Amino acid sequence: SKTPTITPSFTPTKTPTPTQTSTPPVIRVNIVFSDKQLLENGTPPYEKVVTRDILSSVNPISAVVDEYFKGPNAAEENAGLTAVWNGFIGYSRIDFRNGILHIYLTGQCQANGTSYSIAQPLIATVKQFPYVQYVKIYDEYGNTITPFGRIDSAPLCLEPSYTPSPTI
Repeated sequence: SKTPTITPSFTPTKTPTPTQTSTPPVIRVNIVFSDKQLLENGTPPYEKVVTRDILSSVNPISAVVDEYFKGPNAAEENAGLTAVWNGFIGYSRIDFRNGILHIYLTGQCQANGTSYSIAQPLIATVKQFPYVQYVKIYDEYGNTITPFGRIDSAPLCLEPSYTPSPTI
């Protein structure tokens, strides 16, 4: 007996063409943290630079400030790095105009009795961008020592001699 030949019939279907998914381009930035040992021994420079990759599609200034407030990763902590925050936990806004970057911090400012504070590593972190000429850092009340002029400025509450006035 003869076996029937089966001719396969094809129904055309629309097969999705694979699309190229590209990884978002990143830029490498510097984040400045402090070396705990050097800080404790009073041996400057206290700053150590680490690198992070951030998406090139985000605002690089707020991205590096975000990275600063994330603090060192486990490997960096193991290498003795720390983030100096002085009671600040982040920022409410960042304004940039005429070469001056204004960073409004949130949290509760705490002086640490030394002239070294969040100001040094944070200013060093944002000044990696050539267009940032000066940095004004404001406390949770919107105050900074020198709000006007082309000069870096930090909150008075970070000064070693600062004593908070008693609340009544």
